[in-house]
Amino acid sequence: MNKVIIGIDAGGTKTLGVLFDSSGKEIVRFENGVGSPAVDKVKSLQNVEAVIGHLFNKLVSKDKLAIIQIGMSGMGILSLEEKQTFIESLEKTYKAKVSLENDAVIGLYSIIKDNYAEGVLVLSGTGSAVFGKNKDNQTMLSGGWGHLLNEQGSAFSIVSNAVLKIIADFEKNKELSTFQKKFLENFGIKDCFDIKKIWYHKSKNELAAYARFINEQALIKDEEALSLLKESGRSLGQYVLNLSKKLKLSDNFIVGFRGGFVNNAFGIKDAFVNYLKEHALKVVYETEEAEPIIGTFYLALTKI
Repeated sequence: MNKVIIGIDAGGTKTLGVLFDSSGKEIVRFENGVGSPAVDKVKSLQNVEAVIGHLFNKLVSKDKLAIIQIGMSGMGILSLEEKQTFIESLEKTYKAKVSLENDAVIGLYSIIKDNYAEGVLVLSGTGSAVFGKNKDNQTMLSGGWGHLLNEQGSAFSIVSNAVLKIIADFEKNKELSTFQKKFLENFGIKDCFDIKKIWYHKSKNELAAYARFINEQALIKDEEALSLLKESGRSLGQYVLNLSKKLKLSDNFIVGFRGGFVNNAFGIKDAFVNYLKEHALKVVYETEEAEPIIGTFYLALTKI
């Protein structure tokens, strides 16, 4: 294939675009503003198109463009008609095939590349979800229900779990532990009743940021903090176990981690690995993390 590919990673903070040659080598990249419709429906689509236009203008031979592969965060907020209109408009303008997928799909393909038929993406930052693919190209999501329902193994959930335990102990008239008292102090409060003043007036991201305190306490060997982090790792492991059964994954599928919480918090990966071992699940772990944008190239190859 003597063609080029435009890959787009449209996220909640920025839109990154890369022009790849037929071997996957990066020719040029360009960044723009927010690309997620969940943040700004109108501006995000404008930013994505601006990145595509910039990369397209770098092409000497316009007919060399084989496909525009987009991975978009918050894509679910778009209606089917809006997605179709957006795709058709791009195809008409650039005379090339356009593929629009959820950002989890390109994250997964940045892990499996063209080396594995089966694999799982473990995503854990402010929120969490696990996304996998089997050898029959069936895909499935485990977790990812959102913080109002359930997304264990995330920065938000570990903070929520700590708070719920404090409330439970307080209502049982149990004396709060040293960790719990320090946790409330970190919140800037001393009375349990003041939790509501914090919890209902801060965003999901702001509350998730308190996971840093739990991690700091784990680093100095606080047992309660360590227990919370280990449980987060086990929860992510359970998501993967559930997914492997539903997709009927073979032994030695690849697993990769994405997201600041799972990659930086103490002990989570160890707890995850131990959980899979306990359940005799044989996997291969990604040895070198690749940018999600790389996934657009490998996903595009499956569609050309």
